[in-house]
Amino acid sequence: MLSFNRIIKPYLQLERGKRRSIFAPLRRNLVTVPGMPGAYLESTDTEIRIIQQPVFIEGKDKYDLRKLEEDLAAWLITDKPAELIFPDEPDRVYYAVVDGSLDIEDIARFGKGTITFICPDPYKYGGRLISSINPAEPAVLVNEGSAPTKPIFRFSILQPTTFIDIISDDDYMSIGQPVGVNDPPFNPRTRRFNDEMKTTVGWGEAFIQPDGGAKVGAMTILGSGEEFGATDYGSGSAWHGPMLQKTFDPCSDYFIRVRFNVRTNKSNQRARGEMYLLTTNGNQIGKISAVIRDTSMRATIEVRLQNGLKVHYPVNRINAFEKGFYGFVSILKEGSKFTFDIGVERDTGYGFEVTHKETHYFDDINGDYQLPLSGVVAHVSNWNTAPLPYRARLRSVVVEQVNQGEGIPYIVQPGDEVIIDFKREVILINDEPRTDLKDFGANYFSLPPGENVIVLNPPDAFDAEVEWRDCYK
Repeated sequence: MLSFNRIIKPYLQLERGKRRSIFAPLRRNLVTVPGMPGAYLESTDTEIRIIQQPVFIEGKDKYDLRKLEEDLAAWLITDKPAELIFPDEPDRVYYAVVDGSLDIEDIARFGKGTITFICPDPYKYGGRLISSINPAEPAVLVNEGSAPTKPIFRFSILQPTTFIDIISDDDYMSIGQPVGVNDPPFNPRTRRFNDEMKTTVGWGEAFIQPDGGAKVGAMTILGSGEEFGATDYGSGSAWHGPMLQKTFDPCSDYFIRVRFNVRTNKSNQRARGEMYLLTTNGNQIGKISAVIRDTSMRATIEVRLQNGLKVHYPVNRINAFEKGFYGFVSILKEGSKFTFDIGVERDTGYGFEVTHKETHYFDDINGDYQLPLSGVVAHVSNWNTAPLPYRARLRSVVVEQVNQGEGIPYIVQPGDEVIIDFKREVILINDEPRTDLKDFGANYFSLPPGENVIVLNPPDAFDAEVEWRDCYK
């Protein structure tokens, strides 16, 4: 059966007559010279690949056929190219989108038509290949295909470093900056903790109450074992749910990023995920919140700064996020300057992709919100007697002290995860885009067919692996 976007529809059958070229289409660009027979071959362009596949669908009756057509449209229409696999080539993957229309010819409870796929990337690929690399010695990567392919490098950081180099025979990728003789390294941030929400160990009882509600129920680990959530939200006439607290050494300047998974799948559900910010005496100095309050199923993102009775909301994006909020919110405090980032994320299966990002700023010129950060409280909640929310979860939280100093800054710390995706041309550190670290002359190079020698630097700063697919014309 046909697989598209990693989904198979049992009611869709493939018919004979598929039109698919055996290699990516070529266009030869020729230059003619008066008086010279023929022409010079100036260059060759590889054009998009077009695949036309006749299909057959079977419903219970003509009314069921209409429903199947709606399901077919929801499946086939995508914003970006998706994986396309044919049953006669189960070990090859195309990346395609549907083009034109699919006109179904009705014959009783049966339907026939032709799907036209176009492949902006005209090549086809083999299965995923993953290889560990010993950074202390050159690695040999073999592309057994017939066309260049783009790799993905992943690094698990073992010690701080100011740079990462990936060097091939004739090209390189580099992020950060090496340390020179007269340029000492500088640690711009000191990590207080990075919690992936895989365990509640290290968290304790919270000594505050949530805004407009009650602290009840029990926090637990949900999802695939890496999200704070609840199956027991307790009860109450307003917001109600569990809370857990964690404290750490105070940070006068700080960075905090919280990842949320707050969504509903029915209009009568309500959901809220929050992270409260505490100072040294346990009083609140702020809050980051993702909440769905009404039948729109849209999420509101709030960031609050607080000092006693003084309260300011530098971010209040009411019902701004359709279908809930799966993403991150961060606060960066540097003196009086506050920077707030909101990022909507999508799980690609190989990491997270930021599909929307916005930044907000606030200057605390009166010094109202300068108390140090020394604790956080995680909270998830439901509203009144509403049905249990589809998702009211916290995915991760990281807190770092922001340091002042001079020198070449470390770009990563032990425990960080770095992904450099040459195909998508994306650099991620802990799933946060950091393309700003890329060296100006560096390239997202390809691996040509055959053997490719790769050297990584520095050799003692990380564990590394590389992923690629053999590529075929």
